[in-house]
Amino acid sequence: MDGITVTEISAGRTLSSGDSVSAEIKYIVQGTSDDVEACGALADIAPTVYDGLVRRTWSVKPVDIEAGWWAGTVQYGVGKRLVLPKTGDKVLTLDTSGGSMHITQSIQTLGIYGLGGIAALTEDFGGAIGVTHNSVEGCEVGIAQFNFAVTYLMPAEEVTAERIAAFYRLTNCVNGDGFSIECTKPPVTLTFAAHELLFLGVSGGPRSEDDYEFAFKFSASPNRTGITIGAIPDIPKDGWAYLWVRYADAVGSVSVIKKPVQVNVEQVYYTDDFGDLGLGVTTPPED
Repeated sequence: MDGITVTEISAGRTLSSGDSVSAEIKYIVQGTSDDVEACGALADIAPTVYDGLVRRTWSVKPVDIEAGWWAGTVQYGVGKRLVLPKTGDKVLTLDTSGGSMHITQSIQTLGIYGLGGIAALTEDFGGAIGVTHNSVEGCEVGIAQFNFAVTYLMPAEEVTAERIAAFYRLTNCVNGDGFSIECTKPPVTLTFAAHELLFLGVSGGPRSEDDYEFAFKFSASPNRTGITIGAIPDIPKDGWAYLWVRYADAVGSVSVIKKPVQVNVEQVYYTDDFGDLGLGVTTPPED
């Protein structure tokens, strides 16, 4: 800053070691009667790292305000200095702990065993699980889930009645177009194809006069193609569509059995434009 000088005090350094490692450097700041300017000038001059320690705090106290003299103190400690999120930041948190679902079809039948040895007096059920005379009971399996939240420190001027209405309208909707979110902490971009992302809602409120802290919650499920169920090949399934199988009686090797004869893929969530969230960028499909 013009006209302000910052000078380290001779013999003004202190270094502590042992269980608590820290350091302190003292300065004289001259040339301003404003404490904010004095503290800012100190921050411009004092090193951010000293002897492997990270600058933690810096402060000034008046010696002679009329003469523009201040005593400055800079303290250093172990580790990285905490950098608080600022307005406009989009901070990612995630959770990949699994869920579960009930299935009636296996990915692949690995073995069939019966009386008299392999494939003796047995039936091929086309991957159906838990087949009885009247039904297909299936089983519970664990599934991977990608649940995540992006906390957006939204500038106050972006928080409008229309945007709040969009938060409500889009909750429990799936993205109709591709959608990308550029996070700042960490600096990564999350990109999803159309129909892969379910918006679970938003929570938050004012953080200061200048911004709002909103946590946008999502769950992702990938689109799939080329699924085969029994003898039915090449089935496509959008990430948040629901797939179910119709079974019918069929004549097996030794009895009447249940086999998959029809696969339905159902849309169970409405799709909408996630660009209205004000969080990311949509990418409509090419013509």
